[in-house]
Parts: sequence; structure tokens; C-alpha cells
Amino acid sequence: MIAHDCEVIQEDKSLRADFEWAQFGHAALVDTVIDGLPHRARLALERAAEGWLGSLGFCTQYAVPPATRVYVRLDEEANVTAACFYTRQSGRWWFKTLHLFGPCRFTEDELQQIMREKCAALAIITCMGSEDLERWPTSWYRCSRRAVNEDIIVDLPGTEDEYLASLGHNARTQLPYYLRRVEKEWGSGFTVLTVTGSDISRQMFADLVDLNRIRIEHKGVTHLWNEGLIERRWKLARECGLFVGLYRHDHLVAGTISYLHRDQAYFILIGHHEEYNRLRLGKLALWLTIRHLIRSGVVRYHLLWGASPYKLSLGGRPHVLSELTVFRHSLVAAVWYLDQWICTFVVCAKRLVKASRAMTRRMMGTLRGSPETLRTS
Repeated sequence: MIAHDCEVIQEDKSLRADFEWAQFGHAALVDTVIDGLPHRARLALERAAEGWLGSLGFCTQYAVPPATRVYVRLDEEANVTAACFYTRQSGRWWFKTLHLFGPCRFTEDELQQIMREKCAALAIITCMGSEDLERWPTSWYRCSRRAVNEDIIVDLPGTEDEYLASLGHNARTQLPYYLRRVEKEWGSGFTVLTVTGSDISRQMFADLVDLNRIRIEHKGVTHLWNEGLIERRWKLARECGLFVGLYRHDHLVAGTISYLHRDQAYFILIGHHEEYNRLRLGKLALWLTIRHLIRSGVVRYHLLWGASPYKLSLGGRPHVLSELTVFRHSLVAAVWYLDQWICTFVVCAKRLVKASRAMTRRMMGTLRGSPETLRTS
């Protein structure tokens, strides 16, 4: 079984000695800066996370903007029972806003206490699954929720045969065929490289990002991975990453990057050379990644972010990720809803004006070119 946080802390007392909040002899919520925390404190925060989306690595190295502080819930013995990473933002209407990286295990009362301490009018919690939302009220003046993304989850059985048997007929027959075809056409020039953790080089990571960038920009979409983001996410990959690369004569032609958290994996990047589209190298790289994860004992693969046909064909099931906005009091809620309505109205008005101008230009062009218009002129 893969687990990047495999160091086991045997003695709670030795752990508490490294915490600046060890002075607390009772249950408490403690706020602290993330930078400068000792290694054992970071391990405790990592262990408190239920999933990678609420982990120290995701919140500080993957997320944009990254978390800068963390609230820690301590029990009577100063053990960490929950942690919530956050950053402070200046919202609209001069509202001070807390951006919390979910899923958040704190209660509504605890979050209200945090907002009072930080003089924040509202808190926005990201990456909340449906089961996480069940604990929160549905009253409009207490919080608002909206779906913003999807996590496509593939449950992995114990063997490759079981996994293939769970797929549809086309995927079950095509995946092994893709591999046989490439091996036949490229022969000894084809190699598959599987690397984890600190063995993932900066060049490997950057080459795969470049393949992804070319594919994204070819579709007319802006690629959002700048140099600073690439550096941060590469460093995270050296801690808990999995790189699967397909090479032809030592040149990367396709691959994936995933992050490992306990017995689960999170897919975050795929790239493949467009010259070889007919060989379906992207889907082949993802299949080889899944095969490696099954052999390594991983039980669940999260195909972030959003649904695509290839993810669903590989056994993925969509799970909605929501954004939860919690209000400090009802007046804040009323102003926030008004602001949302105004923003929606402005966007719709701009679209309507743009559409009417385009229609006017088409009508004028038609009138200029019509025979009746030419005769009367």
C-alpha cells in the first residue's frame, strides 16, 4: 500500500513538545502561521486530514492562492483532532472574508467563533462533498452552497482482471489493445517509466507540463500553470507524487502526474503528443497509471477536475464538489445575496448587449447586399 506519510509518531508527549500550542491543557481552537512549523507538527496536521484536498500539501503547495495559516482543534491532551487551513481575503462590500480549504471538519459553532476572532463577515469553504454538506444548515441566512466542480472517482479492486471486468465492453477490449499496438509499432524504442517521490526530476515534470500546455493552447484555452506554480507542484510531487511516462527513443510522448495520500491517489495532470493521436497515448498512459496503482494497493483514484468521456469510460463516477459560504449574521447574508444578484444581472446584460450588436451588424450587412437596397440607392 502506498503511503507518503509513513513516519509513525509513537509518543504523543514528544509530539506535543514541538507544538507552540502545547501549553493548552484543555480542548481549544488554536490559530497559527504555517511557515516555521516543526516537522512533527506538520506530520500531525497531515495525519489529521481525511483526504488530500484538506491536507497540508494540497493547501500550501497545490492550491491557488495557497493557505498561509491553520486553525487546529485540540483535545484535552493537546492532540490534534482536526485542522483547517485558510487565508484571509478582502471581499466585496468591504467584507473581510476567510477562504478555508475544505472539506472542513469544524462545526458551524466553531466556524462562527473563528469568524468573530478574525472579525470576518463570511467564510468560504471549498471542495465540500455532498456528505460534508449534510452537517451544515440549509437556511439561506446562515449559509449558501453552490456546485463548482466534480471529482470523478474510480474505485480500484484488488486485481487488474477485476478492474477490466468492471468496465464496459469497449474499454475492456481497447485498453490492452492500445498497449499491444504501441509495443508492436515501436518495438524496443518504446519504454514506460514509473517514478515516485524524490526520484521525480524537474525535467520530467516540466516536459509533461509542456505536453499538456500544447494540447490546452491548441484548443484556444489559456494554460494556467506559470513557473511559480510548476515549481511548487513539482516540490509537492517529490514528496508524494507518482509520475508515469511513455517514451519513444527517450523522448516523452505521454504521461500523467498523480499525488498519493494514504491508500488513495489524485490525478492532476495528463499530457500526450498530438502527433500520435491515433495511438490514443493519453488514454494508454492513464490506463498504465491505474494498473500501477492497483498493483500498489491503492483503493481509490480521484480523476480531478470535472467529468470527461475518457474518465467515465475508465469507471469514474461523478461526485459534486461544492463551495459553501457561511455568514456571520443575517445582514451579511442579505447584502451578499444582493451582490450576487447584481453580478448576475450585469453579466446577463453584457451578454444581451453583445448579442444585440452582433445581430444588428448581421442585419445591416444583409440590407447592404440585398437587391432592393441597391435599387433604391
